[in-house]
Amino acid sequence: MDRMDMNTSVSKAMYAPPQLILLLKSWISRNPIAAFFLMTCIFSWSIWFLAPLLSGGDRYVFDSLVQIGSFGPAFAAWFVAAAALPKGIRTSPVSRVALLILAYPISLAIWWFGRPVMMGQTTRGHWTDFAIAVLPALIISGFASRNQGVQAWLASLRKWRVGTGPYLLAFLLWPALILLGNTLAPLLGFSVPEAPYSFSWRLLGLFPLNLMCILFYGGGNEEPGWRGFAQPMLQRKYSPLVAGLILGVVWAVWHMPLNFNGYYSSGASGLFLRLFTIPYGVFFAWMLNRSRGSLFPVWLLHGMSNNCAAFFPRSTLVVFSLGAVLLILLVIRDKMWKCVERSEPALAKISERKE
Repeated sequence: MDRMDMNTSVSKAMYAPPQLILLLKSWISRNPIAAFFLMTCIFSWSIWFLAPLLSGGDRYVFDSLVQIGSFGPAFAAWFVAAAALPKGIRTSPVSRVALLILAYPISLAIWWFGRPVMMGQTTRGHWTDFAIAVLPALIISGFASRNQGVQAWLASLRKWRVGTGPYLLAFLLWPALILLGNTLAPLLGFSVPEAPYSFSWRLLGLFPLNLMCILFYGGGNEEPGWRGFAQPMLQRKYSPLVAGLILGVVWAVWHMPLNFNGYYSSGASGLFLRLFTIPYGVFFAWMLNRSRGSLFPVWLLHGMSNNCAAFFPRSTLVVFSLGAVLLILLVIRDKMWKCVERSEPALAKISERKE
């Protein structure tokens, strides 16, 4: 019996998770928001700071590595949700693999069609294309995850029937602000930059293709983390306004390495861009709450912001000033300084865990 007990003890010691992992999971369960912010920065910054070295001077590879690093918020949310609420549910692992296999070619096609410049790129560039397309496919495969925390995290992506209003607003807001700002700019003594291209129907046809690419790689990489996880978690303690400001500051700091590794400018314009990330956080918080917790309108709003910046010249100061006035009116109208009812009950299972 003694020998059997000893063998049993040795066996348990061999197969038990290391104490460090148990401590880490316990800390994540008690501090999911802090863990999310930490994991986001570790994932993104490690890739961004290494991107100039790993790219070997290939700008296309460099941009692709930056894009891979930008998936930090989504995968940090996945990691924290899975660790904080690891209980399993009844799903088949085969369904997750099948979903991944189905999503991957779609993800790759969207990346290629959204970036036609990939033609004629180096072999290294092609390999980064194949690698980056895995990331959205992995997020999509999460819908078949057996982990209860992952399912709770993805709950906001199952809400899409929120009426046409939020979708129309998300699609039309940035073009309207740019049009109005560019119209007012000459009257106020500001210039409007000339477009670096001539209008053509082919260029107009690229707009939806580029938007689709941005939705997957310039919104789908961030919004499942920022507004799909952190915003509702913060709103369990703070008002939408305070939560949006906190998230806006973190969002701005998270972007900062891109102003130092050569992806964005590092001068006054770079600082200006980072400062305006903070009110963006509040505006996106407003959209999330107006959409009753649905991530899709926020996702579209993020995508349209990036897409319009790529296609339409704008008088930046005037357009941003109009946006600031609109944001102040929305904050007052919806009394965003007041706490709201818990906007995402599914995530309560994560935030209320104490062990």
